[in-house]
Amino acid sequence: IYPSLVIKGTQMEQMWREGKYQPMSLEESIDTCRILLTEFEQAGVKVLRMGLHPSEGLLNGDSLVAGPFHPAFGQLVETAIWMHKLKYLEQESDKENITIWVNEKDFHAAIGHKGSNKAMLARWFKKLRIKTSIDIKPGEFHVDFC
Repeated sequence: IYPSLVIKGTQMEQMWREGKYQPMSLEESIDTCRILLTEFEQAGVKVLRMGLHPSEGLLNGDSLVAGPFHPAFGQLVETAIWMHKLKYLEQESDKENITIWVNEKDFHAAIGHKGSNKAMLARWFKKLRIKTSIDIKPGEFHVDFC
C-alpha cells in the first residue's frame, strides 16, 4: 500500500504546483491505510509493504516535493490499528492495573511507534503491562485486570 507522493520531475509535481492535486496528510494516509490493511487482512490479502522504501532522495528531500512520507510508515499504520483496538479500554479506567496479552508478532505494534499506545494506556491505568503469549493468535489480545 503506497500513499501517493509528489516526486520532483513528475506530472504529479506539475499538477501539485498548479493546485490541481493535493496529497493526503500523513494522518489521513495512516488512517486510510489502517482501514485498508484491516480489510485486506480480513479478506486474506497479504500486504507486503506499506509506504515507499526510505531512499536517500526521500529522506533528504531531494526527490520528495509533497505528500505523506515517513520512514516508518508501516509501523505507524500498525500502531494505529492497535490504538484503534485498545481505545475501548479507556472505559475500564476505573480499574487500576491492567495486563494486555498479545502474540509476540504484535508486541511492538501493540506498544506503538515510540511507545505511543503504551503512553495512551498509561494515562488510564496506574500499572500497565504488555506481555506476549503463544496462546494468543496474531492480531488478537487478552486483557487481565488486577
